[in-house]
Amino acid sequence: MADEVLTIKGVAAVTELSIAFALAVPHDEAIRIRDDVCSFLAVRTAIAKYTGGDRKASDGIDEVTAEVQNCPR
Repeated sequence: MADEVLTIKGVAAVTELSIAFALAVPHDEAIRIRDDVCSFLAVRTAIAKYTGGDRKASDGIDEVTAEVQNCPR
């Protein structure tokens, strides 16, 4: 039960990070952390696959997620 709560909070935090990144992307600092955001999104994707969660239902910012996921790793 505690693991589920932490998973939900973690996924929500990554979603909030993605939204903040999308709002700040023209700024140099946002560009600098792009790879970090990419890493968090990859973890969120893995969690969604492992738990059977539906990423699209949970975030609502598919365009930003797709854009950041296409960044070089």
